[in-house]
Amino acid sequence: MRNRRPFALVSLVAGLALLAGACGNQTSGTGTAAAGGTPQQGGTLKLVGSSDVDHLDTASAYYVASYTLERAFTRQLFSYPASTDIARANTPVADAATEVPTRANGGISADGWTWTIHLRSGCAGTPPRRAR
Repeated sequence: MRNRRPFALVSLVAGLALLAGACGNQTSGTGTAAAGGTPQQGGTLKLVGSSDVDHLDTASAYYVASYTLERAFTRQLFSYPASTDIARANTPVADAATEVPTRANGGISADGWTWTIHLRSGCAGTPPRRAR
């Protein structure tokens, strides 16, 4: 019989992240930014779990619990969408990049040695585009 503890931990962390995102601003009652509220910086995120994450460094985190938590506070060039459809969940999508490079869109050279990746406007290290 397999150990179901890692699955339970991942489910708990994901559920808590969803719950924290749905709570909104309790002082003004305006809800989340997606519902028309204003995003706020700062505060404390408290997570309850049976064990700790291995690393919060994106380069050295290994376990699923760490990866799930890091999705809440990091951006990657490409990521995998959260989905119950296995084909969709295993297909990378653009996150901080404007699109996933392919040979068809010119992002990968004909010989495959050069990949060109464009960052979304406003991502770390890129200046925001000016309105014209």
